[in-house]
Amino acid sequence: MFKLRRKLRREEGASLVEFALICPILFLILFGLIDFGFIYNDFLSVRQGVRDGARQGSVANFGAATSCSGFNSAVTSASVEASELICSTRNRIGLDTSRMRVGVCLAATSNTQTFADAGHKCSADTPTGQNRTDYADGNTVVVCAMYPSYSRSGFLNPFLSGGVVTTRVAIRIEQTSYELAGFSAARNQDDFTSGFEDIAGTSTFPSGKSWNFCTP
Repeated sequence: MFKLRRKLRREEGASLVEFALICPILFLILFGLIDFGFIYNDFLSVRQGVRDGARQGSVANFGAATSCSGFNSAVTSASVEASELICSTRNRIGLDTSRMRVGVCLAATSNTQTFADAGHKCSADTPTGQNRTDYADGNTVVVCAMYPSYSRSGFLNPFLSGGVVTTRVAIRIEQTSYELAGFSAARNQDDFTSGFEDIAGTSTFPSGKSWNFCTP
């Protein structure tokens, strides 16, 4: 009887040791699946919002707000219409506004802005009205966004720290603001050019990121 009790205690001790060894792996798998689900949902939201924003931009339906919750000062002096498109895209993404960053790149056909982190291919076409050349039917506009991939559970923070979800959608311009107004308004209402939100590191956005992927 005494030997049987000792044997049972040894088996219980072995089970506890085995559970202690396996437990971290189980938690890693479990919380990894949970965090992956959240991150994938973020990606789908960012992708859909950017796609909708690009579509609206291609037909000059930029929106009405030039400032919005979480909007960061642009790296460039974004035009009124670019600011409206950035805010419209942010609203369509629908995630934490303090975390997301949105950029708009109008393909350069004549004037090229030397963006430090935008591939040197985005228009800096600043003249308005009939002097504008890059904002025209058939040219390409690219809408991009970044959103941090962070661990909701906190368990995977060491693995996800500093990562971001990125997406870009390039689309051909189908009509300009001037055309949308039925050619009756002043030509100088075409005020669309490139603009990028500041991506300096903050408490809600990781540092060291670049807009290099946001090119035509």
